[in-house]
Amino acid sequence: MKKIILNIYVILLNLSSPAQQNKILTDRPSNAIVPYVAEQSYFQTETGLHLNSYKKINNLGRDNFFSHPQLLLKYGIFKNLELRTLTEFSSLHESYVNGDYRLSGISNVQFGAKYFILDKKKWRPAIGIVAHYSFNTLRTNGFSKDTINGANFRISFENDITKKIVLVYNGGITIERFGARNTYVYSISPRFDIGEKFNYFIEFYGNAWKKRKPFNSLHSGLSYFVNNNLKFDASFGLGFSKGFPDRFFSVGASCRFKTKKY
Repeated sequence: MKKIILNIYVILLNLSSPAQQNKILTDRPSNAIVPYVAEQSYFQTETGLHLNSYKKINNLGRDNFFSHPQLLLKYGIFKNLELRTLTEFSSLHESYVNGDYRLSGISNVQFGAKYFILDKKKWRPAIGIVAHYSFNTLRTNGFSKDTINGANFRISFENDITKKIVLVYNGGITIERFGARNTYVYSISPRFDIGEKFNYFIEFYGNAWKKRKPFNSLHSGLSYFVNNNLKFDASFGLGFSKGFPDRFFSVGASCRFKTKKY
């Protein structure tokens, strides 16, 4: 018991004490993924509560999809490589004429990696790639559980616009289940440093399919850095396509700590 208490104390001390390394870089709260990886030998967590809500076409109310939580875990294996897992526990509430439908369980399980390819220089962007394997077989019945798994891949870029503004932009593909129709994903996100503690972003994000109208949305959010190893965030968004979520809300936190000394 004393060892457990001591370990918790050491973790909290690492999070609350001043650090010499750069600020923690995270993929949340926006949908645009940064090209950079977790620092070598650092364990990083990014977790949040997400609400996706959309008005039913037949005006029977709103359907809500609530993630509580979504948890992304990262570990820096090498200078340019991180391993990552994503798990999501969610609740679904749908409204119908004859009553409501409710479901809770595991909605997402993924394992993957991100590789940092190239750093930025003048107008040359930083470049990274990230890929995940989706374990659809581990999902709860009702959350697109399938005997066939899927995958996703994205390439990420980041450019410096000024000393306080960067532009992050992504493109990629999601395969919900192997053999099914592919989904193409895109995002553009300018980000603004506000002093030493705050960062603000806006983002245009969407999905596209062959022979089907795309889904587009606009997001915005704010992050607060307690120190280089700990930050909190909040974001919201609006969707512009019928039949898809039209309101998004999220709050979360990200932290990291070193797992070994050199």
